[in-house]
Formats: sequence, C-alpha cells, structure tokens
Amino acid sequence: MKLSPAELARVEGYLNERRGDMVDTLCRLVSIPSVSRDDPDPAHPFGPGCRAALDEMQKICAEKGLVMVNHENYCGSVRYGDGEEELGVFSHLDVVPAGTGWTGDPFLPVVENGFVRGRGAIDNKAGAVVGLYAVECLRALGIRLRHAVRLFYGCSEEDMMNDVLYYGEKVGWPKFSLIPDAVFPAAFAEKGICAGYLTSGPVAREIRSLRAGTVTNAVAGDCVLTLAPEHFAAVHACRTERVRVTFENNETVVRAFGLAAHASRPQQSVNAIALAFDVLLAAGILRGEERGLISFWARCLHDFYGGELGIALDRGEYGELTIIGGTASLEDGCFRFGFNCRYPAGDSCERIVPRLDAVCGAHGLSLAVEEGVDGFCMSPDHPLVTALTALANELTGEQRAPYLMNGATYCRDIPNSIPFGPEMDQDAPAFPVGKGGIHQADESMSIDELVRAVKIYVAALVELDALIQ
Repeated sequence: MKLSPAELARVEGYLNERRGDMVDTLCRLVSIPSVSRDDPDPAHPFGPGCRAALDEMQKICAEKGLVMVNHENYCGSVRYGDGEEELGVFSHLDVVPAGTGWTGDPFLPVVENGFVRGRGAIDNKAGAVVGLYAVECLRALGIRLRHAVRLFYGCSEEDMMNDVLYYGEKVGWPKFSLIPDAVFPAAFAEKGICAGYLTSGPVAREIRSLRAGTVTNAVAGDCVLTLAPEHFAAVHACRTERVRVTFENNETVVRAFGLAAHASRPQQSVNAIALAFDVLLAAGILRGEERGLISFWARCLHDFYGGELGIALDRGEYGELTIIGGTASLEDGCFRFGFNCRYPAGDSCERIVPRLDAVCGAHGLSLAVEEGVDGFCMSPDHPLVTALTALANELTGEQRAPYLMNGATYCRDIPNSIPFGPEMDQDAPAFPVGKGGIHQADESMSIDELVRAVKIYVAALVELDALIQ
C-alpha cells in the first residue's frame, strides 16, 4: 500500500502547520550538550549530558501524549500502535564534542537562513525529530498500520553503541527498522570500522607538549604543541597560512588550524596534526627516533587511503578503505595517536589489524584497537532497498541510486535495518568547506529538509507496513 496523492497532500498540509513545532523541538534537544562518555554512575551510564537529553525527550513525548520508556538510562523508546510486530525508527541523542571554529556557542541553537545551527542539529537530533513527528502525523491523520512503530532514542551511538546492544538484549528487535542517520535515498551497504590508538616509547626530545583533536572519529581540526625557546627562529621561518608560531612563557608555541571532518569523509578535511608536523620537519629541529616517528606519522596522515600503512583496498561499489588521525597527545615522552579506519563491506579487521600492527611496530608504535566491527552489505537490488529508493526519489523529485554509506550507524548492530535519510546532502553548499556538516563546526540542519524528511518517513512507514509480512 502507498499513500494516495490526496493522502500525501493531507500529510504535507499537516506537517507545514507543525513546522515551527519541529524547529522548537530540535532546538530544545540541541541545547543539551549530550556528549557520550562512559560513566560508572547507573543514573547516567553515558554521562549526565546524555541523561539530560533522555529526560528532555521523555518530556517532549509526554507533551504529545506519548509514553517514552527509559531503559535503565541506556536509551529510551516509544511504542505506538497495537500491532504485535514492530517497525523501528532508531535515532540517537548523543553527540560528538563541539570542537573549535564555531560562529557562536555550539549548544545555543540558532535558527538562521532556513537552518538550525548547533552541535547535533543533524547528527542525530534531527533524526529523533523525524521519527517523533512521523508518528504524530500518523496518529493525527488517523492513518492506521498493521505493525506498531517503535521509536528509539540512544545515548551511546558515537561511542561504541552499547546503548543499542543493551536494548536488543533486553527488549528485542523490530521486524524491520529505518535509521535516520544518513542521506536519502536508501543505503545498501555500510563500511566497517577499525579504531584505536598507536603509542610510542619515550622518544620525544624537542616536542615538550602536544594536544590535537577531540575524538578519533573526526579529523583533527586543531593542534597545539610546544618546543624549547631556542627553536623559535627556525620554526617561525617555516610557518604557513594555517600554522602560527609564537613565543609565550619562554616556549615556542606552534598552533595549526586544519579543517575537521567526519572520519567517513576525510577528503573534505585538512589534518591539523599533519600541518604542525610538516612545519617541524621543514624547520629541521627534530633528530633520531623522534624525527623518524614524526615523519612517518605525517606521511600516514597525508594518505587517506592507507597506502603508507600497507592496508589500502578498493572494492568498487562497496567502497574504498580510508583512515584518518583524530587525536594526538604526549605523556612522559610517549606519543599517542588516535586513528579511525573505515573499510569496505566485505573487508575485515582480521585482514587490517595484523598489517597495521606490523608497519606501525616497525616504526616503534604499539597498536591498541578499541573498536573493530565489520559493516553490513545488501544487494543494491534488494526489494526493500529498491522500494525505499523509489519512494524517496518520488517525493524529492530526484533520481538518485541506492548508495554506499561511508559512516557508521546502528545498522551494523540491528538486524533487518537500513540507513534512510533524513538529509539530501550532508555537504551543504550553503556553508564553506569544513563547516556546516556532521562533526564539523557550525553543524546545521536545513528546516526544509527536516520537514520533507518527516513526510518521506510517514510514506515509508505506510509502504513498509504493507510490504513486510
């Protein structure tokens, strides 16, 4: 069953009336700095910020006459409808750290030029709003489904996804689920992730301190390191437009300003760690093991595709391997580099890790893998991929093909699920390179795309209800 043109017109009319409410709801969620982190307190296992976002979502649901169940503070969910089996809409309320380079306060939402700006505006609080208002629309217009709809609100998607694993173990899975954490139309495959840290021995000599990036799954957009005062002249002479060199508190201070980007899209980025290391190498102040290590890691950071590390792989329509440096630090003379590798569906950590370990080990770096999970892979011709793609194209006026998802979503842990919207373009042309997108400064969600995504989700839930037996 598909919604008729008359029914679609009713849906569109209702949602246009609710446009302001959707924006207000999104702003309420964006205003909460819900950065996920492990916390031993059972009252907020992913930190007080995530618990606050979960509580706010519960209030929002209650205002709409919906009951959100809090699942031991790991996540929340709403069940709408009387069907024995469920269709799921899985979104998350946690966000990555704000980082630097924002026009204003990243957790003070701004509505401007048709966008909502703030950390989490796209990833993934817009997805939470889409599911909520799709259910509200179904209820308000009396559109009945055979399946119940399960709305899920997670708190740890950006950090290991233990929230959704907990839910699956304690509650179980819907018959089929949509993940509004991507772009339209439908994705048929998703890359795997291998992420962790590389740590050296005590080889630092000239570099006194180092701090770069905030998370391993975003390219480092900033880097600050310090050196002895006698290096100022040599390093200052090698400074660039993106690397400043100053003399402060009897130290040489190097500040690099790159372009942060999500680990799945390194081509949009400029790695600040690499910029800073290039200046040091050009200045010729490093010696021995320190120089060798910094030179090696700088080369790795400039190569998004893993050739320098011996792990490169291109599987055509199922994607090409990429790897980025997200963080860098220095403690007791030991360097620690955080990395995030996205590898094609069909590849595995079993292939990547031994090669990475061997190459990095030869340069004095020990490997610790903190996340290793393979992606998922369907045929581009799968009936549900085809149906959802056709539906999205019909309602957007586009003619896009099913696509490979470079990022990571809940799909890798939820059986029978698929990434589907809510955006049309994650690289918003309204913003300069390095701004406006997910995990970037000035992250912004188009209000027009938000409202249209709800319409698509209403139609998709109706169609899936008929297709899934």
